[in-house]
Amino acid sequence: MVGPKAGGRKLAERISTRIADLRGCPRQWAAPTKDIIDDQKVMIFSDHDRRVENGEVVLVCDDTLTTGESIRLTTVAAAQMGGCVLPFSPVITRRLGVAMLTGNSIVSLVQMPHQVWTAQGCPLCRVGSVALRPKQSENWEMLNAPY
Repeated sequence: MVGPKAGGRKLAERISTRIADLRGCPRQWAAPTKDIIDDQKVMIFSDHDRRVENGEVVLVCDDTLTTGESIRLTTVAAAQMGGCVLPFSPVITRRLGVAMLTGNSIVSLVQMPHQVWTAQGCPLCRVGSVALRPKQSENWEMLNAPY
């Protein structure tokens, strides 16, 4: 089980634990971290105890699928490590309107497609609201601050 550290780590760990309990085998999960190398977003397996080994069968999962970038990057990173990535990915909530992503079937418990606007078409921007990228550190801190 492999899930992006930002959201899918806990899901990967829980699914791995359940499979291990049912099959009497050790838990095996990993959680790569997003990084930027040569101006490209990538996932890096930085924990030497939690990484994908060559030839290992890998199921990539995530908690919420919004753009699909985390699953795509995680799938690429697992394949680059030599993992045999399964052609489907379980997610808890799928906000993206498609059920396929880079050749993988997305299997979700909840489907909640959301509207995506450009800054020019956003109804909140038209009335003066400022668009923020929530995961940028300074914005994330502001959005999670106690008020």
